Amino acid sequence: MTCGQGECSDFLSYSELAAVEQQLRQKLASGTDPSFEHVFGLATTLHRMDYMAPNGGRRVPEAARLRAIQLAPSQHAQVLLWGSLGALLLSAGEYEGSLEAMDTSLQLAEGLGLADSEAYVGNLFNKAKLLDQTGRQQEAQELLAQVVSRARGVAPGTYAKAWASIKDHTPGQLKEMEACARYLEQRGGRGGGKGPAREGPVSAGKQVWRERQQQRWGWMDGAQPVDEAWLHYALFAAHDKLQHHATAWRHLEQANRLQRSSLQPHSTDADEQLIKGLQQMFMVPSPRPSTPAEVFYSQLLAGRGGYPSPAPIFVVGLPRSGSTLIEQILSSHSQVWGAGEDTALAPLLPSLTALLQPPSGEIDASEIARVGYRYVEEMKGRAAKHKPGAERFVDKMLRNAWNIGFISFILPQSCIIHAERHPAATGLSCYAQPFEGRGTLWAFNLSEISQQIRLTSSIMQHWDRVLPGKVLHVRYEDLVNNQEEVSRRMLAHCGVPWEEAVLQFHRNTRAVSTASAAQVRRAIYTSSLERWKAYKEFLPPLLRPLRDLILQYEADAGLPSSAELLSQVLDRSAQGSSSDSGVSEGEAGHQQPTGPAGRQQVEQPGGGAARVKVEL
Repeated sequence: MTCGQGECSDFLSYSELAAVEQQLRQKLASGTDPSFEHVFGLATTLHRMDYMAPNGGRRVPEAARLRAIQLAPSQHAQVLLWGSLGALLLSAGEYEGSLEAMDTSLQLAEGLGLADSEAYVGNLFNKAKLLDQTGRQQEAQELLAQVVSRARGVAPGTYAKAWASIKDHTPGQLKEMEACARYLEQRGGRGGGKGPAREGPVSAGKQVWRERQQQRWGWMDGAQPVDEAWLHYALFAAHDKLQHHATAWRHLEQANRLQRSSLQPHSTDADEQLIKGLQQMFMVPSPRPSTPAEVFYSQLLAGRGGYPSPAPIFVVGLPRSGSTLIEQILSSHSQVWGAGEDTALAPLLPSLTALLQPPSGEIDASEIARVGYRYVEEMKGRAAKHKPGAERFVDKMLRNAWNIGFISFILPQSCIIHAERHPAATGLSCYAQPFEGRGTLWAFNLSEISQQIRLTSSIMQHWDRVLPGKVLHVRYEDLVNNQEEVSRRMLAHCGVPWEEAVLQFHRNTRAVSTASAAQVRRAIYTSSLERWKAYKEFLPPLLRPLRDLILQYEADAGLPSSAELLSQVLDRSAQGSSSDSGVSEGEAGHQQPTGPAGRQQVEQPGGGAARVKVEL
């Protein structure tokens, strides 16, 4: 099977995409005159593979260089291809080239009378996303209002996603979103024009009302569940701002159900087994190693086989825990570049694990150092392109929390900072964030969110025992309440000299592509610290498994205890007076780990781009 025009790649697994890539490469290599179908198919396949499994951006330049545009059979095709190129470059953080490609597509479309097409609207949305990521929030919001207007009757998915990207909704806009959501819910099939659910006879008045709704909203029948999910995320945000918490929660719960239904199942058992495997592989070293194996392991942990570069700064942890704020503060320093989440480390880990399990049983330490060297050189090359003169770089691939043992082997002088936040606040924030699925399949179910919080806490405590003092734990609450003190400790931990500029992080003009892009353009604020308490009655599936961890975190951080509040909420839930939201099983959870021992802790004193669909 080939992906001649890119669309079929949406339905393939990563291994199937890799097979398609090889087929297309063979076809291109066998002919002297490459066809448009094969060239564009390879470009879109590489793009999709990079979305599913980022490899440090190495696929992106090849995909961008492919000559599909020059081979396009028509100007209409060129509109679609320039738009696809803009989306590709946006996902790769190549903002200048992305903007140029998008504007080219938009201008071509306008010249061809295609300004009301789905492709045009999708490009317009992607341009708004680019403006938002590059700090031009006001322009982005103004453009999103245009996207909503142009998407009506044309592009159901972009219409819904634009609503979710608008920060402040007027009463009229809220009414429109509610009407659209109500229509989709009453249709019964949620897209595809399947019609309303079966019911008894309806009155003439209700039938007239239905016909009017069909006339107004029938163009939304093509909306997919994930499109409807974006609409409910938008409604949650709007009602949350109005403090209509019960209504907001109803929309949030529906958004997560719809989003989850469009994704592959998440294996909670696989995550549990992976953590157990890491804990068995990276054991606490013997204080007096006696065997050759014990001596060699202790030497590896001490970094004697790694590449001695202090350049990398790893920020790890869970999403929505303040990691983007930490990166923004660090990258406001003249010597530090923020690389974001597209790391060059992940592609190197398979070769590293192979080195650590050689058939001969003898590990070559020089080869381990070579892996570290390759990573540093790749990241330094990127830093030189984006911030010439920067000697350090921040890698914010949060999942590296699970890879700290490997990092200690290959990069012993690297700096590691763990971003952490109140478990309940983290859990709600993850549930409320419209992730697009990659790497966060667990974020649409409260029970699975609680599991990820527990696993992350468990593995971070393990690294503290194996590598005491290696990781600096930074609590979000400490950072927002005492920015300068915590910022100084972060820089000192990483061996970076103090600069006052880090206190003005919100003036940093670097692009930010994570969900916190808007927040890090503002000065420090504390309004979100106890947001979870407004939704406490809906959170038992999250709170019950995390109860002990919450109380331990509050005690360690010097925060007021939630013990009484948790008892009240969980007791009411046990009596059946609170709904079981977002959980199907396993709500009772597991035994909670106690507080970490021997942490190096910062203490507070006193206390999604729209893809442009291609149809040729």
